[in-house]
Amino acid sequence: MVESSPYTVDVRELPCHRHLDVPGVFVAKVLAGLPLRDALEAPAEDPAAGALALDIDLHVDGTSVFVTGKAAGHVVVGCGRCVGPVRIAITEALRVTFMPRSELADDTDAAASAGEGDDDPGQEVAGADLDLFPYDGETIDLEPLIRELLVLAGPYAPLCRED
Repeated sequence: MVESSPYTVDVRELPCHRHLDVPGVFVAKVLAGLPLRDALEAPAEDPAAGALALDIDLHVDGTSVFVTGKAAGHVVVGCGRCVGPVRIAITEALRVTFMPRSELADDTDAAASAGEGDDDPGQEVAGADLDLFPYDGETIDLEPLIRELLVLAGPYAPLCRED
């Protein structure tokens, strides 16, 4: 029997409200490999790496699933100067959309063909697409959203003190 993730939601259960607690061990796995986290030389499954709590409402409109709510918690990374631990607070209002992967692929293909011949090697993403996540089948996986929140939580060069 396949065990489901605590971060998945069945589309057939929508609309619904979810409270999710993300433990430090999961946070440590997400942040593993990031220089400011690795600088702490903490264990791979460090429960003190941080924590996150999400209170979200999910509802469906057609094939799109809308997620609104808030995320609050913290991550612990290394100071950009002394490499000591710095606790970075996370307080985010959430407003994201999940769409079937098949619908997103059509938009991506159209955007790619429209950009043929551009001299710009980078790809521009529209502001409306920044909070857009794909899903497959009848299940929404919130893990990519959680990972994004944790990775983007900290400043570029966190400091434990201004001096």
